[in-house]
Amino acid sequence: MKLLCFHAKEFRAKVFDNKTVGQQRRAEARLRKRLTGVLPKLEENRREVKLENTIVSLVCVEKSDPSPRIWDARDFILHVKENVGASSVVIVPFGHLSAEPAIPIMAKEIIHLLLKFVRDIEPSAVDVIFGYDKSLLLDVPCHPFNARFASF
Repeated sequence: MKLLCFHAKEFRAKVFDNKTVGQQRRAEARLRKRLTGVLPKLEENRREVKLENTIVSLVCVEKSDPSPRIWDARDFILHVKENVGASSVVIVPFGHLSAEPAIPIMAKEIIHLLLKFVRDIEPSAVDVIFGYDKSLLLDVPCHPFNARFASF
């Protein structure tokens, strides 16, 4: 599992940003075909996430993770949050951190567990919906701990 955490003054994620309704439907159909049984239903309240003073945790589960160290990942995220004084945490599935991401069903399950374990300590933690095309906005302040990477 790979994690790339940013301290963001502002974070936004928006599903299907700047696409027409027809383009959205075609993109969703392609995703449903590729991610059969894994792509969650896109509820209106899941289309956009906006947070301020947050830790943005880009998470990639890899094929080679026989038993990812979810507890270690949780502790790393919460340590970064505490270190910079952020007020929230957001978990963002991000397969682009690895040349060999895990199969979608495994990645989704592990990321869901990670969110659950983070919420055990940080109940306000949120996630960005799995699988959909998204635009991301990160406003990262300049300080020594604004970005942290870890591999578990």
